[in-house]
Amino acid sequence: QKLPEKPERFDSWPCVLGRETFTSGRHYWEVEVGDRTDWAIGVCRENVMKKGFDPMTPENGFWAVELYGNGYWALT
Repeated sequence: QKLPEKPERFDSWPCVLGRETFTSGRHYWEVEVGDRTDWAIGVCRENVMKKGFDPMTPENGFWAVELYGNGYWALT
């Protein structure tokens, strides 16, 4: 489905933002990925670049873990 262009929408990564901001407390997510062998889950800063390709690294405001093939990787 083609969606309208919005500044807060990522255009290079298939990303979903579950909540815009947390100021305190503990938080967790339950995510079902099925039999997929290539996915990443994590958190990002509010001001990450959402337009164009920017690698998911802490320097770019992303902290994530990825399953790729048979291994899990910290995206650092």
